[in-house]
Amino acid sequence: MINDVRLINSTEEHWLFGADLTGNIMEYYNCVDILNKFTAEGKANLITADGSINCMKDPGEQEKLVEFLQYCETMTALAGLIAGGTFIIKIFTIFEKSTVCLVYLLNCLFNRTVLFKPATSKSGNSELYLICLGYKGFNCLDGLWDSLLVPYKNGCFSAHLSMFSLDEIPHSFLIQLKSCCQDFFLDKQIQTIKENIYFYLNPNEKEEKRLQKSKVEVMKLYLQWCNLKQIPCHRKLILPSSNSNKLLSMRTGFQEIHFEDFNFLQYIHMSYGKRFDQIKTSRFASLDKLNDLMEYLKKSTGPSPLNNILVNKLAKTTTIINVHSLGLHPYWHYQQHILSVIHAALKSRKHLMFINVPFHTHFLAALWCLLCESYEKVYFRNGCSFFYEFHKAKGKAVRDVFQRIQDTHIKAACDLYQRDLISIFRPHVFWNELSIVHEILKICNDFSI
Repeated sequence: MINDVRLINSTEEHWLFGADLTGNIMEYYNCVDILNKFTAEGKANLITADGSINCMKDPGEQEKLVEFLQYCETMTALAGLIAGGTFIIKIFTIFEKSTVCLVYLLNCLFNRTVLFKPATSKSGNSELYLICLGYKGFNCLDGLWDSLLVPYKNGCFSAHLSMFSLDEIPHSFLIQLKSCCQDFFLDKQIQTIKENIYFYLNPNEKEEKRLQKSKVEVMKLYLQWCNLKQIPCHRKLILPSSNSNKLLSMRTGFQEIHFEDFNFLQYIHMSYGKRFDQIKTSRFASLDKLNDLMEYLKKSTGPSPLNNILVNKLAKTTTIINVHSLGLHPYWHYQQHILSVIHAALKSRKHLMFINVPFHTHFLAALWCLLCESYEKVYFRNGCSFFYEFHKAKGKAVRDVFQRIQDTHIKAACDLYQRDLISIFRPHVFWNELSIVHEILKICNDFSI
C-alpha cells in the first residue's frame, strides 16, 4: 500500500470518503452520502472512475474480481452526471457477461463511447479506458433506475441473473466488441508478451539503446503537445518537507521537549467512520516494527521480572502502562482499551509512562498530544514515552475531553455499519502544524523488544 497521502492532507476539504470514511464506493450508503454532498451545488460535468482491486493472488480472474466495483462506479456516475457530461471508466478485459452488459448500457446512455488505451499504459496488460461522451441525462433511466440499483443495495450480483439477456444486445454491437478484443487483447498483448520473453532471454544492448532513445523522444513529444511547465513554488499544493527536526532522528537516550507553545485542544475535531480490525499502513510507525511487536507478544509470557519490580517501586508516583497489558488485535478493541486506561491514569494525577505501547494511528497520535497538554514535561526514546508532573489546570480540561471521547463510543451505534470514532484531530494537522509529533512518534514507535 502506498503510504503517501500528502496531496489528500493538503486538499482535505475537496475529498469525500462516504458515510463510513473508508472511501469504499461498493457500499451503497457511501454512494448516497457522496452524491448528496457533491450534487448539493449541482451535478458534475466530468466523472472519472479508475478504481481497482488487488488481483495479484488470482490475476486470471481480474475482470470477474472488479466487475462489481465497475458497476458501482457506473451507477454513482449516472446519478451524479449532468446531461451532456462525460464519464471515463477504467475497465480490463471484456469477456464476462457483466462487462459486456455494462458497456452496452453506457453505449445506450451516451451519444458516443470510445475504447482507448493511453500511451502510458503498458501494452502487455489489459487496462483500457471507456470514454463516454454526451450523457443523455438521468431522465433516460426512468422506470429502470430502481431495478438497476438492486445489486448495489444487496451488495452483490445475482449468480443467475445479468443486466441484459444475450438476445437483447444487438449482434452489431457484439461484433464491434469482438473486434476491440481482437485488437487490444489478442494482437497487441500477444505481440508484447512475445517481445518481452524474447528480450528477457536474449538481452540486446543495441535494442536497449533504441528503446531508451524512443522513451526520450516520446517524453519530448508529450511535453510539447501538453505544453507542460514547471509549477511555480507559490502555486504548489505540496511543499518540500522541512529538515528542521533532524535532532529527533537520534535514537539513543531520552529526548526532552516542551509543548508550551502548543494548544492541542484547539485541534479537536472528532470524525466517525467504520470500525476497523487491522492497521495496514501508518504514517507514525513502521509496519515491520508493528508486526515484530505482534510476533513478540505472541511468544512472550508477560512482562519481565525487572518490569514488575519497577512498577511496584514507582507505584506511588507513576502509572506504568506496558504493551503486555494491552491486546493489540483487533485494533478497535485496542483503541477503546487504551483510551479507558489513559483516562483512569489521568484521574490519579500521577506521572505516566508507556513502554512499547504503539501510538500509530491518527486517533492514538491525538491521544498522545492530549497527554502532552496534561503534563509539564514529556520525555521519549525508542519505544518509550514518559509524561512528568501533571498540570492541574490543563489536566482537568483534558480529562473532560477524554470523558467526551468515551461518551462518543456509547453513542456511536449505526444500523448501516459498525461505527467508531476514527480521529480526534483533523489528519492534516499532523502534516502541518503538528508535523513535529509525527517525527517524535516515529521514535516512540521504534519498539525496544
